[in-house]
Amino acid sequence: MLLIPRFLGFGAALSTVMAFAVRWALTYYLSQKLWPVAYRWNPVIRLCLLSVGVSLVGILLPEVQIVLSILIQMGLFCVFPIAVWHGGILTDVEKRTFRTMIRKGIAMILALRSAPR
Repeated sequence: MLLIPRFLGFGAALSTVMAFAVRWALTYYLSQKLWPVAYRWNPVIRLCLLSVGVSLVGILLPEVQIVLSILIQMGLFCVFPIAVWHGGILTDVEKRTFRTMIRKGIAMILALRSAPR
């Protein structure tokens, strides 16, 4: 009511972000009272910072021809999971679980390809 008339679309977006932040804070607070869970916030914060960093690099790059822009954006898209993997965000157990899931997925695809029709 205060932001939208003054800032129009930006005010609406800001109001929405603020509403979601309040909703998240209340949900977190009340759920911790009901069932306390010790979250590991350090990896979550690192992941958020990495996401913002990669996004800002993509946004702040100078304008170039479309093909070069697509290649740069694809490079950033590939850098992100590599940085997540090697940036101390995932634990060894999570990495092992991910490897197992990938192996099982590949095995399923290969089994489907070789199944009789």
